[in-house]
Amino acid sequence: MGGLASAGEKLIVMLAIITGSVQPVPASASRQDTSDQQDTAYLRQQLHNGRVWEKRYDKVSGHEFFLTEALTEASVTIGERTFNNQLIWYDIFNDRIVLMVRPGYFVEVSGENAVRFNFRYLNGNYPFRFFSEKGYCQLLHEGRVLLVRKYQKTIRKNAVNGSMDAFEEASADYLVKDGSFTRLRTRKDLFNVLADRETEVRHYIREQSIWVNPKRPESIIPVLKFYESL
Repeated sequence: MGGLASAGEKLIVMLAIITGSVQPVPASASRQDTSDQQDTAYLRQQLHNGRVWEKRYDKVSGHEFFLTEALTEASVTIGERTFNNQLIWYDIFNDRIVLMVRPGYFVEVSGENAVRFNFRYLNGNYPFRFFSEKGYCQLLHEGRVLLVRKYQKTIRKNAVNGSMDAFEEASADYLVKDGSFTRLRTRKDLFNVLADRETEVRHYIREQSIWVNPKRPESIIPVLKFYESL
């Protein structure tokens, strides 16, 4: 995979301290103090029972990952600790984080262990949180009402020239209130979730001339912030 070579070159400075044990490698080399060493030991312990990742989809066109098949920097929260500058893939197809332990060695991390991660790609930050009902979802707005996006990939049979399978990606947006997910398709879905203050919300939308378009979820965020201020 294209990202493996460049990631290995980027981390060549770490090779001198890598042993045969499971040991996470940061994306950039830096001096570690006692706290860093304790965090590394904790992360190593959490990964001990992780499933070793292996490439499985050579015969499928495309890839199973979010945005890019290159390893990408991220912060990963396991338990109550956040580990910065990790190199990961987010495998949408299997809804798993694949974390680089050392060059050429990768471990799958499930949502039961990694409750959050912040994926950094180009100039964008993509925060994700694990929900027991939906798995990993991107956080578009985080407040009393959450606005989240769920990505999925499926394999379409014989999609390329009638003979080769291919990955296909889809996404869906949800409003989450009191732990309940509501699929966001129409304005009615928004007002149903905000029903306890619908009158004030509708007045605010008219007063501010907000064009609420569920296909552009960013247009809903000011409305959610207003609702949360009531």
